Amino acid sequence: MAYTALYRKWRPLDFKHVVGQPHVVKTLKNALSSGRISHAYLFSGLRGTGKTSMAKILAKAVNCLNLEEGEPCNRCLNCERINQGNSMDILEIDAASNRGIDEIRDLREKIKLSPVEGRYKVYIIDEVHMLTPEAFNALLKTLEEPPAHVIFILATTEPHKIPLTILSRCQRFDFHRISTELIVKHLKEILAHHNLEAQEGALYLIAKIASGGMRDALSLLDQCLVSGSESITTELVSSIAGIVSEEYLFDLAQSILEADDIKCLTMLQTALTEGKEVKQLLADLLSYFRNLMLLQLGKGSEELVVVPQSVLAKLKAQSKDFSREDLLKAIKILAAAENEIKWSSQSQVLLEITLLKIIEDIRTSKNAEEGSQLSSQHLETPKTSSNKKQLPREDRAASTLKSVETEKPASKSIEEVEAKWGQILEAVRKAKIMCYAFFVEAKPVSLQDGVLILQYKADHKFHRERSELPENKKVVELAIEKILGEKIAVKCVLEEEPDKEGFELTPEDDVVEKAIALFGGEVIEIEE
Repeated sequence: MAYTALYRKWRPLDFKHVVGQPHVVKTLKNALSSGRISHAYLFSGLRGTGKTSMAKILAKAVNCLNLEEGEPCNRCLNCERINQGNSMDILEIDAASNRGIDEIRDLREKIKLSPVEGRYKVYIIDEVHMLTPEAFNALLKTLEEPPAHVIFILATTEPHKIPLTILSRCQRFDFHRISTELIVKHLKEILAHHNLEAQEGALYLIAKIASGGMRDALSLLDQCLVSGSESITTELVSSIAGIVSEEYLFDLAQSILEADDIKCLTMLQTALTEGKEVKQLLADLLSYFRNLMLLQLGKGSEELVVVPQSVLAKLKAQSKDFSREDLLKAIKILAAAENEIKWSSQSQVLLEITLLKIIEDIRTSKNAEEGSQLSSQHLETPKTSSNKKQLPREDRAASTLKSVETEKPASKSIEEVEAKWGQILEAVRKAKIMCYAFFVEAKPVSLQDGVLILQYKADHKFHRERSELPENKKVVELAIEKILGEKIAVKCVLEEEPDKEGFELTPEDDVVEKAIALFGGEVIEIEE
């Protein structure tokens, strides 16, 4: 006896066995139970979502002799003949092969004949969008006012190609993608019926590859069953489908996170050597980073990521190592590459450049983060509680001096700073190149009590002001700590700017100083 493919063997014979289309089932059963049967239906949706199966069940239901609450009995003579494909009243037409006006004219002549066995003659026209404009025009009048014994069921994957004049004469039902959970559940039922075993991760992978189509899932499962393996594993499915495993994607993402260029490109080369497609690998990586981004959203995000529990735990742990900004940039770069790769003759090179670009962005982000963390412990002053009264200016100055005295003075000399100043500037450049542009004009002139004085020429006032910003000072202080191994605070001055430390401020000076701090500017003395 000839072997029957799984998708044909497990095609549903009644409404209750249809998977993933409850909205269509409910409406059709209600119509059958109430006797409100339309003369024309349009079933639209992705391939493998059950359009043709639903059309056959509906054709069987309208001719069933023992209809039970809208369900065909599958026992009467009409149901048995339709199940066996021997009914003369159910005609299936492939519009892709019979798309001309002559075929439609022939159909118009035959529909006048009464049903031979049942109550209705049902015409199932598959891929109806393939009909020519002339054929649609020939079908139009017949579709609008067919004989009372005729029902049209049109099926298509591209409803936008069907003329509006045809659409308006049909009851339209849109078939949705079947969820991954429902596909996995159905595959488990089939395997249990055949006493076969499969890893849960393998079934999830099959469902993922099927992209919401049950027929594709059953075809891939069928292919796995004839491979000769005792059990269906994730590795087997990956090998047959030509995709990479979740473990591979985890390691590849880890190499990107660690900014390991060589390891990343080596893993890519290995996958391509094993026969993986560049486009598929790019799509898998894009989907993987999308899952990492979703898992960062917090509570409830796990429901948005459809993977086995064993994989989910690893994804959650890895998602915490990436920053939100890095993931968004990576997804944006991968999405752009997916669009460009369609027109590229060097797809491997394009993917390699894409991965290196992501790594470079992550490396830059890490350097910037390190630069922003600088010796904040050395510069931070304890925050006073809002309910405590602030000390007078003189007391605050005394307190500050006291805290400075208790700190360990810098052990380095100005000569050592000058000798290493080039290395310090290079470290600043790597951390934040904008800061480098400000501090490259500075010259270390003195180091006292743990404070390094950087002096700017008189015409570099802008550089001095930008260097005094806390976020920029932190970058150079961290660079100094890295190169010299010691925390040293930085103060930036101009050549003509006197050191005002040690002078007692008058109330007038205090007001002027506050105004300068608030609005900026400098004090100019005018002699009369």
